[in-house]
Amino acid sequence: MIRRIRRLLGRKLAGCSKSLALLCFSLAAVYLYFNRSRSQFELQGVRDVWDANGVQSPEKGAACGVVCGIGQKSFYVKTGTDNTIGPTICYDGKVIISPDNNNGGRGLNILVIDIQKMEVGDVKTFDTYTDDAAFLQYMRKAPKHAVIILVTHDEITERLSNEGRQWFRLMGSYLIDNVGFRDAFVMVGQIGLEQKQAIEFHKKREHGGYSLPIEKKGCFSLPLGPLRDISQFIPKVTEMVIEKLDKCGLTTECGEDKFTAMVDTGDGDQRKPTICINGEIVLGERVNHAGRGFNVAVLSSIEKKVSTVTVFDTYEKDSSSMEVFLESLVEGDIIIAVVNDDGQRKLNTHGRDVYNQLGSSMIQNLRFRDVWYFVGKKGIKGFTSTEQISFAGYDGSWPASMKESFCLPYNFKGTDVPPTPKSKRNEARREFCKKYDGYEHLCDPAAVDETLQGVELVDRSHTNDAIYKVPIVIIPGVNHNAIVRTMETTLMQPGIKPNMVLVAYDENFPEYGELSTLFGFHNISVKASTTYEDVLNKAIEAGWNYFDVKDHIIIIEEELILAPDFLSFMQQCLSVLDSDPTILAVSGWNYNGYDVTSGDREVVYRVEEFPGLAFMLRRNVVEKYMLGKLSKCCHKRVWDHWVLTDEAGNEITGDVIVPDVSRVFHQPYQSAKDEDKHLVELFQKPRLTNVEGDMTLKNMDALSSEKYDALIQSFIENSEEFTLEHLQNCIQDPVLKVPIVAESKPNFVIFYHQKDKNDYGVLQKISRCFGLFWVPDLPPRNQFRGVIRFYYDDRNVLLVGSSSKFYKYKQETRYLLTIDNVGKS
Repeated sequence: MIRRIRRLLGRKLAGCSKSLALLCFSLAAVYLYFNRSRSQFELQGVRDVWDANGVQSPEKGAACGVVCGIGQKSFYVKTGTDNTIGPTICYDGKVIISPDNNNGGRGLNILVIDIQKMEVGDVKTFDTYTDDAAFLQYMRKAPKHAVIILVTHDEITERLSNEGRQWFRLMGSYLIDNVGFRDAFVMVGQIGLEQKQAIEFHKKREHGGYSLPIEKKGCFSLPLGPLRDISQFIPKVTEMVIEKLDKCGLTTECGEDKFTAMVDTGDGDQRKPTICINGEIVLGERVNHAGRGFNVAVLSSIEKKVSTVTVFDTYEKDSSSMEVFLESLVEGDIIIAVVNDDGQRKLNTHGRDVYNQLGSSMIQNLRFRDVWYFVGKKGIKGFTSTEQISFAGYDGSWPASMKESFCLPYNFKGTDVPPTPKSKRNEARREFCKKYDGYEHLCDPAAVDETLQGVELVDRSHTNDAIYKVPIVIIPGVNHNAIVRTMETTLMQPGIKPNMVLVAYDENFPEYGELSTLFGFHNISVKASTTYEDVLNKAIEAGWNYFDVKDHIIIIEEELILAPDFLSFMQQCLSVLDSDPTILAVSGWNYNGYDVTSGDREVVYRVEEFPGLAFMLRRNVVEKYMLGKLSKCCHKRVWDHWVLTDEAGNEITGDVIVPDVSRVFHQPYQSAKDEDKHLVELFQKPRLTNVEGDMTLKNMDALSSEKYDALIQSFIENSEEFTLEHLQNCIQDPVLKVPIVAESKPNFVIFYHQKDKNDYGVLQKISRCFGLFWVPDLPPRNQFRGVIRFYYDDRNVLLVGSSSKFYKYKQETRYLLTIDNVGKS
């Protein structure tokens, strides 16, 4: 070693005289001391950095594991180990952040050094994995030229914006642009330091995992390098110009201690926004570069003049500049803000909070392309009353613009109750419409934000009516817009309880489950089937089990629109259904409910078949005759006749209550099958459906089996008759209407001849004449003991066949239609 030093000195001191040898030797010794172990460290100006292995050092007097020169400060840094062991920062001999102190965290761990005292001024952790808003906010307020010692833990880049990386560059970093997901990074920088002057190290993550830790120690003195003024990199407040607008568009003066104001949100990206204060446009199309994002004007309530106007494009840049600007305002400053085009894309959570503190109650609702105006105040208590928002369409279409002029006092106060928004946003409905196409009515942009909620009862005395405890099962078909209308009209029933409604849908249409949730209904899927009839049967059983039905259940089939009084109609029929075991169900649909063969909204009938579509069943009927047998009794569509049988297979005789005017409307049925041609007759002829509110049904006490027979007898005995003379023109040409004398009785009767109870030759002619349902090879509908009852030209009409038990009430003088006098087909 001595010989090596001697040879080295020989080279270094060659040419030195003996008189200078001692001096040269001393200088060389100092040189070697301060540059010892040069292979172990990187020298960057006036700082030394070594690889480290913990902060403990065998060197006497070492601080943070290193001995530093005069005027230098020591440091030791270590990034976190994956996401389990936290980071460490030691400064000037003191461990500030460490796993033992349990004060590090995911993201950026920072010491801020006060350059005046060279002491730790602040210790911060910013989780930039989730949001860098707090980091940006802090850096904009950090002391000028402060020294930043920074280490990472776990992950920092997920939400680290370009503006966030720019702050690293403003502290002297150049490696920050290389830092990726789960990489490790350490830096000793200084605010305003020229780029590439920071002490920094970067290590890429291992494949599929985290990087290995970075561990360094060293010394530095100030300044770390050349410093610069960074104000040029921070957005400036726009220089103000004005344009006159008399009283800001108002027609009257505001008076003392008040100011005039006008806000205009502009029109999408085609027309710029405008802010006018005290007769002067301070932001607009040609004034101070109004445009996209937040257009802000500040009015001093003390000096009573505009002090600042500026625009923050929070579509393009982070909102931290705006946040710092607003937080720097003084107590009493009035803020007028207008959002144009889009202002929410890079609006931070903290930015919304700042506006909340200034009195906003709506800023949290701002979404893509929404427009908003606001007049708030620094130090306000409560909410401003001058604020509105207009929502963009769920498809990104521009919202309706807003333009308002108003007078406000300089010392305006906040209120305890926020203003009511002129528009509302239905987020769930918007998301559904974004996800599924083809719902033209539900997703109409003009209505997509309307709340889907039940209708309250006007007459509160009906609140506890039994009908509101009856579960309702809706069974959709394949027409998705039809099911929307069914759900809408169900929800519109006064007093409806959405939690009593279940949508039982084919598993092939899962969107119906999401759709029902929008309406507040329950939903359940049933196993897919090739026929609607099979789905219907499964849905009835599923609904029965879902609600654990106590007394009744209501079934609503596909493609129905419910009348406004559907539930009220069912409620009025409920007691009759329960009191008479010969009544099996109540239906809201009338086979013969055409616009010419119905019309008395207060009348109900007993009929022998089951019209279905929208019907209410008793518990014992379902349990005895349907559950477990639906595939046999009810394998057809209900209009094709359900046959309920007992355990011995015998057909159950029983009646169903139906209205004269239907309480449901079935949308026109589309089918290409020949056997479905009768559906054209059923659903594509003009029909009458009740559109009025609650109707009080009459003669409900006459619906029991004994009394109803007496009612039919009374109608027959107190009626006028149609003769062949009345009918002959119509029979020859069904387009011709059957004439009725205005002064005649309210009831008409027609008796017709039958060879047996299944002979409907004459009835066919009569049915065609009046426009009743008639399809060859199918029996007539709405029969009750051989009588068909309907409403024609404000009269009750009864068609009585000779096989009917009511035929005995025919008087000898009454006319009888036969196949001979009506003519053969």
